[in-house]
Amino acid sequence: MKNLDIIGAEVYAILSNVSKERYNKIPTKITKTFEKYKEAAKNIIIKTNEEFDKQDISKEAKDIIFVIALNYWLTDEEKKNAIKNMNLNEEKLKEKYNIEKMFEKRRSKQINKEEVVSIVEKKKIFLQKL
Repeated sequence: MKNLDIIGAEVYAILSNVSKERYNKIPTKITKTFEKYKEAAKNIIIKTNEEFDKQDISKEAKDIIFVIALNYWLTDEEKKNAIKNMNLNEEKLKEKYNIEKMFEKRRSKQINKEEVVSIVEKKKIFLQKL
């Protein structure tokens, strides 16, 4: 996990690049929380012509912005789509990193090794009989 100061600065840098209309939708309590990272945010480059998910900022900062967007910027329909996409991505990750599947591959390799050992042993016994 990145340093909280860096994450705070990244969030502030993003928020300082959104429209005034969007910025004003966020409660003052939240914006003030990130304003204390204003100085550190000067070192963070936000490419306004680049998509949000391609920005060179931490996952934690992106997650915070996502929560802000869900709570203050998105319409109900956009929220449903965002949550649906998030759930799909989560399912893909669960599938990709499924522990059972990881061990399944390892088990099949072990079985193959056991079969090879068994064949080699049978070959040795056969050769000894000759």
